[in-house]
Amino acid sequence: MAELPYQTWARIMGTAWPTGSAMQAVYRQYGITAPVGSAAGNVALQRALIAGRPAAAPSAARPAAPRAATAAAPKPSGYPGGLFVQPGLFEQLEQERIALQKYIADLQNKADVENLRQQRFATETQLSANPADYVAYELYKRKLQGEGYTPQTGAARSNADIRGMFESIVGPPTTPEAIRYADTGQFGVPIPKTQEISNKQFQTFDPTDLAILSSFLKGGVQTGGKQVSINPEDYFKRLQEGFVPSINTGATKYSY
Repeated sequence: MAELPYQTWARIMGTAWPTGSAMQAVYRQYGITAPVGSAAGNVALQRALIAGRPAAAPSAARPAAPRAATAAAPKPSGYPGGLFVQPGLFEQLEQERIALQKYIADLQNKADVENLRQQRFATETQLSANPADYVAYELYKRKLQGEGYTPQTGAARSNADIRGMFESIVGPPTTPEAIRYADTGQFGVPIPKTQEISNKQFQTFDPTDLAILSSFLKGGVQTGGKQVSINPEDYFKRLQEGFVPSINTGATKYSY
């Protein structure tokens, strides 16, 4: 059975195993740097004894002079639990975290702005593609301009321009006795009564003209201070049921 360190000490030194400050002195004499009383330190002492290194008896060793009291070293700054962190690193990491959050928020804001722009453009394009949505298209562009945006398909037209366009389609009343343009639609456009459109005039309307007229009917007319929509199907049905006869303005022929 291998000899233990304290047994080697007793055999060679002839004294009991030293403790406390005496053991600290023995470690210094033999140049042992391991912690006093540790397994590594005791084994190193045993090997030194067996190697025959000279050493004074523990009893002759003078106790080490007490060290002057030193001020307690300041505790390093850092996270709890004794983990050392370079001073100021936590603040730096916090600033970087805040900067990253701001950067992400800015990217999200730019993405939201772009998505809204694309949605506005898609709505403009969809409305502008269908003449039956003419009124809704012009109203939407005015809404965008009122909110500070610039329509990408062109600025909203003025009321005067829109009225001129509409009247170029519908034309003037065909009979002097008709109740002329009694209803006012969107943008101040005069919506003709069904009695004011003759069969001959109706035949000149192309599909685009009819779609634009339908858009103004759906846009409604002013009635009792409210904008009341007109069903285009009902309007055209009444129109066809009561066409104003066309007046032949050609030269009169006589036979003799």
